[in-house]
Amino acid sequence: MTQPCWTRLVRFVAQEDGKEYYGQPTCSSETDVGQLFLSGKLKAKILSGDPLDSSCSFFKPEKVLSVKKLLPPVDVPRYGASIRCLGTNYPIAGAKKPPFPILFYKPYTCLAGFGDKIVVPQEVQDESDYEVELVIVIGKEGKNISKEKAFEHIVGYTICNDVSARKRMFATPQWGMGKSFDGWLPLGPCLVASSQFSNPQDLQLKTHLALQSASMNPLQNGSTKEQLWQIAETVSSLSYGTQLKKGDIICTGTPPGQGSSQKPPIWLQHGETVTVWGEGIGSLVNEVEWESKKGRQSKL
Repeated sequence: MTQPCWTRLVRFVAQEDGKEYYGQPTCSSETDVGQLFLSGKLKAKILSGDPLDSSCSFFKPEKVLSVKKLLPPVDVPRYGASIRCLGTNYPIAGAKKPPFPILFYKPYTCLAGFGDKIVVPQEVQDESDYEVELVIVIGKEGKNISKEKAFEHIVGYTICNDVSARKRMFATPQWGMGKSFDGWLPLGPCLVASSQFSNPQDLQLKTHLALQSASMNPLQNGSTKEQLWQIAETVSSLSYGTQLKKGDIICTGTPPGQGSSQKPPIWLQHGETVTVWGEGIGSLVNEVEWESKKGRQSKL
């Protein structure tokens, strides 16, 4: 596909007027957009038109606004798009590559932005887990796409935290009940154009919890080169007999190191901050909030 005018895309609420915009961060391409946002210094040059279309453009004269809140960079409901997710897509002991991708879907109510709370219902507070994942964003519709043509349909990449309730997830053959709570798919901090990656099949992915410093070993530290179903194979396979639409997002699975695999297991705790990071994409930070029986009153 023809690339849009941006190299990095943020969707955000502006400090100046409280309205929602799409824009390109004004910082250098090496700057971590998420960390810059935390410093209160993130600004963006405003776009007009459909941000996933090559016809989009920057305002003239140039318009720059300050970012008050970072939203998920892809507005999935706007496009009538889908959230497809791969499971067990990295090697685990004794496991072989499945004949087809292990696929499940999440509702768009799972989506959350940078800084949104990961609200954990009371019944699953002893099993909630983190998962950093590379996310493919489709920019060009297609069906029965060949592996050779797959990258032509990808507009860019972002990362997500595919939060999961392990006991509920594995209680039945279908994983949806353990992965579909509101806000359990933080997405961001930005969408990076596919043209900015020389090899998206070799990107580092990491997860840190708040009690760790950035200099400590992350709980997850893997690479997309380890994926069983790689990016081109995934797009091709998921498009077989199925139209992939502009705005569809595909979460490509998580590397080893999830809390459920730690000894002893590490579950998300109330008040804890989870940071997932993707090479060339940046940091996505969210705080955990335990829900009480009465609703969203924090359990102390």
